[in-house]
Amino acid sequence: MLGWKNLYPGLNEEDIQIIQHTARIEMEGKPEGTVLKWENPSSKAKGVVKLIKRFYEEGRECRRNQHSLKVIGSSPWSTISTICRQEDGGWKLLTR
Repeated sequence: MLGWKNLYPGLNEEDIQIIQHTARIEMEGKPEGTVLKWENPSSKAKGVVKLIKRFYEEGRECRRNQHSLKVIGSSPWSTISTICRQEDGGWKLLTR
């Protein structure tokens, strides 16, 4: 199963929590094209989340985000993820 650690190799759990908070909470209500920065001072990992598209799938709010990341000791890279709001209000990474 594809998960956050597969999408973001080299990041620690705290980095992933910061990315998720940025994409899920801080992006709330923002228009498509919004770019938000994040940084973890303890690991020195940093990046940006860009809201590419907001849409509905099977009645659920979804967001497609582009993540551009820099981890100490590796080249910058980017990936795209899609998250959808669940019935309990939380967000889930789509694993297509």
